[in-house]
Amino acid sequence: MRVILKKLVFEGSGKKPAILDFKPGFNVITGPSDTGKSMIFSCLTYVLGGTAKPKQPPEASGYTNLFLTLIHNGAEITIERSILSNDANVYNVSYEQVKSVKPTVLSGNANAKNSLSDYLLDLFGLAGKKLKKNESNEVISLTFNVLKNLILISEGKIQDEISPVFSGVTTSETSDKSLFRFILTGVDYSNIIAEMKPAIRKADANARINILKQLIDENSVNVDAGVSIANLRDQKQKLEASIENEVTKISDSQAEIENLQLERKQVWEVAIKAESNEDQRTEILKRFNLLASHYQTDLDRLDASIEAGNLLIVSKDLDCPLCGAKAEFHRPDCVIDEKELIAVRASCEIEKGKINSLQADLKSTIDQVNEEYNEFKRVRLENERQYKVIDTLLTNKLEPSLNLLKKNLREMYEKITSIDITIEKKEKIVQMEKLMASAKGDLKPKPKKEKVEAGVQAAEINGLLKEIEKNLKAWHYPNVDRIGFSETQQDITIGAKNRSDQGKGYRALSCAGLVISLMEFCIDNDKPYPGFTVLDSPLVTFRGSDKSINSSESVPDETKRNFYLSLSKLKKDRQVIILENDEPPTEIIPDINYIHFTKESGNGRFGFIPI
Repeated sequence: MRVILKKLVFEGSGKKPAILDFKPGFNVITGPSDTGKSMIFSCLTYVLGGTAKPKQPPEASGYTNLFLTLIHNGAEITIERSILSNDANVYNVSYEQVKSVKPTVLSGNANAKNSLSDYLLDLFGLAGKKLKKNESNEVISLTFNVLKNLILISEGKIQDEISPVFSGVTTSETSDKSLFRFILTGVDYSNIIAEMKPAIRKADANARINILKQLIDENSVNVDAGVSIANLRDQKQKLEASIENEVTKISDSQAEIENLQLERKQVWEVAIKAESNEDQRTEILKRFNLLASHYQTDLDRLDASIEAGNLLIVSKDLDCPLCGAKAEFHRPDCVIDEKELIAVRASCEIEKGKINSLQADLKSTIDQVNEEYNEFKRVRLENERQYKVIDTLLTNKLEPSLNLLKKNLREMYEKITSIDITIEKKEKIVQMEKLMASAKGDLKPKPKKEKVEAGVQAAEINGLLKEIEKNLKAWHYPNVDRIGFSETQQDITIGAKNRSDQGKGYRALSCAGLVISLMEFCIDNDKPYPGFTVLDSPLVTFRGSDKSINSSESVPDETKRNFYLSLSKLKKDRQVIILENDEPPTEIIPDINYIHFTKESGNGRFGFIPI
């Protein structure tokens, strides 16, 4: 989860970018005053989520966008933040590639849902951590703006008499101490329980009692206080058994109705089919009766022809049937030969025989059709009778019985619903009565809870003290015979003196010793720490025409030399960036990342902002 700073870039429209390249290990940026060292510190603080925008000298006018490339788990991430906007863009690439990818937009407000602060804390493995806010055990969320107090040390803070643990804001002392303890031990304050002030606790308790009383009264409406929850559950159980029985009855009744409905449908279909066959037979009988009448007409016609022939045979003594002449006046051309008449009569008899045979067959067929007609009529009438019986049974008995069963079932379900509502109300009342009892208990004085310490205790800092002592001795800090810790001041003691009692120069150097040692201790012991620290002017000296400090407060050159020599051997899995006036010893420059501002045009790099 460690992070190393790689590159800082300040851009502006039409401006040559101001670029600083950092490396793992020890980085030193030196130069006279007014070359941009303090602005570099401000830019780093701001682009890493600080709230204060960097102050810009005249030469930085027009520069608006800051870029900072980080190395995290071997990958490069670039953060862009404009001094004209509070938001930030994050690119998962190096600075040189940011224009080729789409950024993730984050809010510069630490309290926003997607904030730069949360993003950075997640990179550092510190997301979701809580700090103790006050003695009432209230907590606040860790933000980068709070964390920077221990990793970005300004020139003013490094010389301050108060411990570097404190931000200087009086109301933040408890959270400052809890941050130091969290960084040192890895244990945050997520699980502590806040303790209300007595007056607030009583007011809160009275408010809860009033609300609970109102809720109890509302839930008690139409609820029989004399009926217990157990009795209601027993009623519900009995009703559920009755419902199960009713459901069985309904199921059986429904099945019987469905069977009868199917049977009714079947007899109706049979009746309809029989009626159709009955109508067909009626139509056939009409046609057959018509044919029989035709047969009879033909027979009558043939009988008439035979009778006429007989008459013609005996017509010699009668008036002529053709011309009506008297017998004595018969003409030869009107007389029909008797043989011819006999032949005609014989033909008629043969034809009558055929028709009589057909007429007999037709009668037999008509009798058969009549039988079929009567049978279909009987089937129709029988099925119509059965249909009426089934329909009457369904309409007058079974369906009303089923509707009654369903009505009873609905009523039972309504009763169960009512019981469930009553049980729920009674359970709520019981729960609220318990809460009211608890609220009434909060009106009584509370025993004091065991104090949750916010600051580091002496027993917790031995490992860090050894690291500080090792570094201060390596720097040849004077009188380092014993390093101690003041729980009150949350600061180290050197020998018999508090760190705050040292001169300005030694305060700055011992502050650097504490901060750098804290970083090394945390990394070596796998404690939560970003992996880098930035210190502005830890050696408190000035160059050129700058006002000199009191010699009693300055750090000897030998101590400065050893300070640089020691840090030049810093491991590459961590990073220290120093902003200082004095140049480091010449012999260590090849072993460190050294950037020097000359403040001289044409001689090396003038300052942070190009000229």
